[in-house]
Amino acid sequence: MIVSKIKFGRFFRGVLTPFLVSVSCLVGDKSKAIELENTQPGNAVRGEMIVRDISKVTCLICHEFPNIDAPNQGLIGPSLAGIGDKMTAAQLRRRVANSQSINSTTVMPPYYRKDGLYRVSQEYVGTTIYTVQQLEDVVAYLSSLTNE
Repeated sequence: MIVSKIKFGRFFRGVLTPFLVSVSCLVGDKSKAIELENTQPGNAVRGEMIVRDISKVTCLICHEFPNIDAPNQGLIGPSLAGIGDKMTAAQLRRRVANSQSINSTTVMPPYYRKDGLYRVSQEYVGTTIYTVQQLEDVVAYLSSLTNE
């Protein structure tokens, strides 16, 4: 399990964050494209709410976000300030859905993948962390994080 490789001990509101307890090491076919069902366009406001939601393996555990006043933002992953200038929506979608398709050693959980996982918390067996709509909302929010 990856937890042993990471110095990790963040608490949020007195509760150990669920990251890496819910989703750990991942395997899978890197060549698979992300196939999404029909969905409404993403909504950046809903996306920010999802990013902040500690019940959904929040992005704040590992990443620092601009314009979010939240204590103990993560330092494991890169800051997401200006990410909308650096990546297209398609690139962001692929990273959020299954970042291991880009970097096989990443500790970032796959938010829209349910196959080829092991040591997954019972609540996530056979399901994805985000729905298709939640994925699109998060992508819309991340795309809105520009330096303008």
